[in-house]
Amino acid sequence: MEFKDLSTRFKATREGEPGERESLGDSHAESLRIRASDLETEGELAEVRWTVSSGAVRRGRFCPSCGVRLFHDSGEFLHIKGGTLDDTSWLMPAGHIWTRSRQPHVRFAEGELVYEKGPGDDFAALVARWREMTGA
Repeated sequence: MEFKDLSTRFKATREGEPGERESLGDSHAESLRIRASDLETEGELAEVRWTVSSGAVRRGRFCPSCGVRLFHDSGEFLHIKGGTLDDTSWLMPAGHIWTRSRQPHVRFAEGELVYEKGPGDDFAALVARWREMTGA
């Protein structure tokens, strides 16, 4: 998969794991969770850092020309912003995380994986759902 950004080129070298919804400051955003080692980058990235409620420091990487955030890290994983991919036709959520801050009008269907915070099972249920949905 490749990103749309014109000034910096990014390529994930292996297929990612489950699509998830999570983003700071957005009520709806799709992210694709992949291992950091599965991403190759060419060109310069800008970076911002912040501390989450657990005390962990996160790093967001973005295009230094247009300011669009491309991904942020979470330890050994990256969360790629789904809207930055060239082809999003295959991207579908396996579940919903950080729903405690959702907008009041957002509803979830029965049977969907919904977490008020991050999943406590290290994303195992989301990975299983993603594989079930995609046949991976």
